[in-house]
Amino acid sequence: MLLSQISEIKELNIKDKNIFSNEDIYACSISNSIDENNLNIITEDEIKNLNPTKGNFLIVNSNGEFKSKNKISYLHSSLDDAGKAMEILQPLIIENQKFLETIYSIICLDKGIESLLKEISSKFKDKVCILDNNKKLLYNPFDFNKVSELYPLKFISSNSSRMFAYLAFENSHEDEKESISKLCTIISNYIHKEVKNLQTSFDNFYVSLKNLLKGDFSDEDYKILKGLNWSAKDSYKVYVIQLEAGLFKYRDMFIHGNRFILDNPQYLFSILNQNHLILLINKTRLNRNKLEDEILEYITKYNLKYYSHDLKNKLSNFNKVYELSKFIFDNEVPISSDGQEELHSLMKPLLGQMDFLEILIPEILKPLLEHDLEKNSEFLKTLYLYLTEERSLIKVAEIMDIHRNSVVYRINRLSEIVDIDFEDSKTRYNLLIGIEILKELYPKILDL
Repeated sequence: MLLSQISEIKELNIKDKNIFSNEDIYACSISNSIDENNLNIITEDEIKNLNPTKGNFLIVNSNGEFKSKNKISYLHSSLDDAGKAMEILQPLIIENQKFLETIYSIICLDKGIESLLKEISSKFKDKVCILDNNKKLLYNPFDFNKVSELYPLKFISSNSSRMFAYLAFENSHEDEKESISKLCTIISNYIHKEVKNLQTSFDNFYVSLKNLLKGDFSDEDYKILKGLNWSAKDSYKVYVIQLEAGLFKYRDMFIHGNRFILDNPQYLFSILNQNHLILLINKTRLNRNKLEDEILEYITKYNLKYYSHDLKNKLSNFNKVYELSKFIFDNEVPISSDGQEELHSLMKPLLGQMDFLEILIPEILKPLLEHDLEKNSEFLKTLYLYLTEERSLIKVAEIMDIHRNSVVYRINRLSEIVDIDFEDSKTRYNLLIGIEILKELYPKILDL
């Protein structure tokens, strides 16, 4: 904890100060002897008698009379009790010490840039990100726009020093500038290493994305994915946009490279394949919809055909979504947005295209399918009839030749497994279409 920070603590009632060297204080003590590395809490009479030549002092019960020409730092406090001053300071110094220990631990154990930024964000109660030396976004785990304060990060080698990036805060921290600047000295070289690794992963992932498109995503590709701080279990969304002319037509998009990529590093990757622009968005990392709004504005501007699909937590579906999008474009299937929202438009042309059917099944049905397969239950069949028979318990009981109470039990039981809004007509319709798809894949299970 810096002396300048201590001087701003209101409870200490600092009336005057002379900070010769703004040292980090790791401990404080009440003693007649002097520890040069601590903050010594002392009375005005005691410090006059000691007449120190160096050290850091908090003078309690002070009238501000003590002055020194020696190179020492001292703070005058009107508190009359050294014990009270100790009680105020000790928890704050310990908290700061724990923070620095955590920072050093992250660096020593190589826990990564994201862990480091999260710890800094927690300490200063603010969102932080890394900008490059041109103030372009490099890494932003908190996905925020406004930056109010920048702190230079300098890479220090044996024979040179150069600024390579900035630690950026969403809000300003006037009273903590020196503390943050010292923190930047501690973390700079580590962030330099992490940024280089991150950039390597960015470059390599374009090859991995091509492998993903071919359905050939290897262990090495998963390592590259991890280098981006992405996970195969993250929630992803894919946009496949059909470009109907050369790239020159879309020069506002590609004049300096892919604009979506340049504006949104860490959240989005894209590749061009034949005449298709394929965008992969990490929805787990991206907390706002601005990027998707910009994509849709671009699509609208050029009146382009596109298909979008949530991969949810299954990155391996990337290839299937691309193949499905080509099928939609080639067969002029009337899909205006996400196929999962318009299953009725896709159902007819896709019957017989079994490779695509699995990724169109609503996620809510999969736990019920698993239960039916494992327990030999009839939840899907019961749900299907319940929906087709306008939720009539009596009709379902007659068709299934079971008691009405058994139908009630099954509906209640499946509602415990999955959360279904039976009052939403769109949900009911999509569930029906989804079960129709499952009927094609598992005819014996449903036996409808």
